[in-house]
Amino acid sequence: MPAPAPPGPYATSLSIFDGIDPHGGWILYLRDDAAIDVGSGARWCLDLFPIYPSSEARNLRWQAGAAKNTLQWDAAQNADDYLVLRGAPAELPGLLSGAEDDCIATNVSQQAAGGIDLVPSPGSFYWYLVVGRSHEHAGPSGDARLSGVATPRSSDWGGACVAP
Repeated sequence: MPAPAPPGPYATSLSIFDGIDPHGGWILYLRDDAAIDVGSGARWCLDLFPIYPSSEARNLRWQAGAAKNTLQWDAAQNADDYLVLRGAPAELPGLLSGAEDDCIATNVSQQAAGGIDLVPSPGSFYWYLVVGRSHEHAGPSGDARLSGVATPRSSDWGGACVAP
């Protein structure tokens, strides 16, 4: 585009503005590249809708009853859906280091995930973590308490879980 427009290259999608603060001045540059005069650019409007991040999914618990294969939790504010993550004991340190530490057991849109009935090998266990998502952006993974100090977890899943 000619000056005073900024030099290219130009993006082809508005997603380049994801995560950018919309406050401040905006300028729209138009270029008429039609062979004949058609239409007008005299009026335009840009509506910005914020995507609020999901809050932490809290109060994980197993549903009361005989089967005890349904995990429940309190709703996370702004969450569209939830990832239920599963890990093994050896992967627990990864929650504090940013290393791969778990896999996606399931993805659900409500505050419960049923059919979680995979039995670990004798003497072992599985741990679960629920992460809320807003528009496919994962929310926080909560905190771990180390020596009485809250330390943020950094969940890094390696894809869908496979049967052991």
